[in-house]
Amino acid sequence: MSILNDDVLVQETPTKLTLETVLDYVLDKTGINITKYPTATQLKQESEQSINSRSGGETVKFAMDMRKFNYDFKPWFQELSSKNGFSQSCRVECSLKQLTPKSHQVHTDSDNSFGEAHTVFSRFSIPLTISPPTVYYDKCMHDDEFYTRVSKNTFRTITKQGRWEEFEIDNLIDLKTQQNVLISGEGYTQEQLIKHKISHVGLDQLFGLKIYNVCEWEPGTIQFFPCSLLHSSSDHTRWNEEEFNTKYFLTGVLYDQRKHQTKSTKSTIGSQEAWTKKKWENKRISSGHGHKHRIIEKIRVIGAGTAGLIFSTYFKKMLPDLEVDLYYDPNKKPLVVGESMQPYMRYFFEKVFDDESWMDQTNATYKFYIKHDGWANENSSMIFPLCDDRFDDIEECEREVFSADKNNIPSCSSRHAWQMQSVLLQPILIEKCKELGVNLIEENYDFSNTDIFAIDCRGFDGLGGEVISPLIINDTAIAGHVNHFKDTEQRYYTRTNATDNGWFWEIPLQNKVGVGRVYCSRYNTEEEIKKQLNEQYGLNSFLKVPFKTRYKETVCTMHTLKVGSAAAFIEPLEATTLLLVVYSCYLFKEMLKSFQFRINDDFVKHYNQNYKQMMQNHIAFIEGFYGLSDRNDSPYWNEIDKHRKQFRDSHEWPEFYGEYIKKKMYDGLSYNIK
Repeated sequence: MSILNDDVLVQETPTKLTLETVLDYVLDKTGINITKYPTATQLKQESEQSINSRSGGETVKFAMDMRKFNYDFKPWFQELSSKNGFSQSCRVECSLKQLTPKSHQVHTDSDNSFGEAHTVFSRFSIPLTISPPTVYYDKCMHDDEFYTRVSKNTFRTITKQGRWEEFEIDNLIDLKTQQNVLISGEGYTQEQLIKHKISHVGLDQLFGLKIYNVCEWEPGTIQFFPCSLLHSSSDHTRWNEEEFNTKYFLTGVLYDQRKHQTKSTKSTIGSQEAWTKKKWENKRISSGHGHKHRIIEKIRVIGAGTAGLIFSTYFKKMLPDLEVDLYYDPNKKPLVVGESMQPYMRYFFEKVFDDESWMDQTNATYKFYIKHDGWANENSSMIFPLCDDRFDDIEECEREVFSADKNNIPSCSSRHAWQMQSVLLQPILIEKCKELGVNLIEENYDFSNTDIFAIDCRGFDGLGGEVISPLIINDTAIAGHVNHFKDTEQRYYTRTNATDNGWFWEIPLQNKVGVGRVYCSRYNTEEEIKKQLNEQYGLNSFLKVPFKTRYKETVCTMHTLKVGSAAAFIEPLEATTLLLVVYSCYLFKEMLKSFQFRINDDFVKHYNQNYKQMMQNHIAFIEGFYGLSDRNDSPYWNEIDKHRKQFRDSHEWPEFYGEYIKKKMYDGLSYNIK
């Protein structure tokens, strides 16, 4: 009887299972096309008439020296067998596959790719490169042949003659209960498909299915699943196809050497208890083949401002086996200002916190758009809706976002961000650090010590670097808090107002409003700015924050990584600093896993390249507020105007400016945006 796991198990692989080492087991490195089953290309060609398919990509299979492979990895597979109730005699049969990581439809794999002479326990995949995640559903087919789903009741299988055979079925097998379940009319909406990043799958193919789990395609893991389990790719459009244009992985089966008698006696769903899904455990290796590298087993985060705390909590949450030390000066006071955020911050909060209870503790409010006044010209007004860019005015946006009672939590499930008092977030993150096991060390860190990799989050103290742009000349902010505006209801948006020198901000919180003025100190004195804030908002208590618009060409070395304001600071407009912090966290984590916790010259090169590209996009985005404006009404704007032509003639700024900003922000400009 075939014994299959009735769950999806994700486990750690031996760390020497890398693409480079696996090639040592390949017999035919010239590559042979899969002949027993159609390639992904054939599947697309033969199915696209009846399936709304975007699958594709030529698949190449390489033969493996399984005797050598099994000998080298026998102890590991025996350990897996023992843990999960398999036979101690279990062996593995696999091949190396190379393909283009295009999206594929709902399908199953089979247990007979390597012959029918063994009892198969489970199928597995071992990623050797990064690729989009696999989506596993909660239903199985009735046997272990290869199937692809066409519609609600229609499936295809491949015959022994290599031809497609189409048939109708009314039932599927529930993954957990192992019971036959009638295929009902239950299915996803198009909105749900987009949310779950499976928009390439036709709605009709998902009748009666629910997502069971989503397994990240991470090198260093192995995914076990039943051969008959229905699954698909996630939407490949979320990935950079130029960067991930080739996908390598090991695919195969775990089997018992004892032969079964007939195909008909096999049981598709085994009787063993469900495997418990296990968290991916990171493992550090020392491979490098003579190249200079360092193994990351521990990091030190320097600075307990917002950037340092975000980095520490995120890494300890996502990679719990990695030791994290957080060095900070308890006497250094954080900035007491409101903080407006971008939707990308949701990635951090949803990963680190179980709910939104932190909102009340930080005076946080929801943010659904940004209102910009006075930028195109003195009388202009424009909005950036975070939820949907189809709205032309604030009222229309608000009607879509909110329920009838605006004081309740907004009913909109679209994209949003938050506005909060960042100083109140810091003690919450400190407690989160303690809860997760971050080591808090109250002392200064000596950067001459290069034994342990350091994350530099010292803010402006560690910045230096090059001037960002001649269009961005502001260098000072003065901030404070006032009571809620008496003439308005609770706002769910951030507002900026451009002036003859810089701009005002308004960040509404639960019980107050954060206000401030960003300006160039060459055109106004501190006293003049304070007077303006007093006249505009009645502000009497002020916090002055000088800043540098600088960036580092190299933020990552073999010894340090600069994050937050220690790496770059554009200016406060559009809350780019926190966004770049979270991006740095994500990029560094993904690259660590991809490089198997080794930092070498290639790691440093690729990190700096990726970060530089992100920085250039954000710099260009902020430059657009100044470079695309028609304002020439003060010495401040006259200085900026000297550099507008160069910016407007450049093709290095984001492409969306041409359509979106002209339509939504700068309609009627004298300059015709290309």
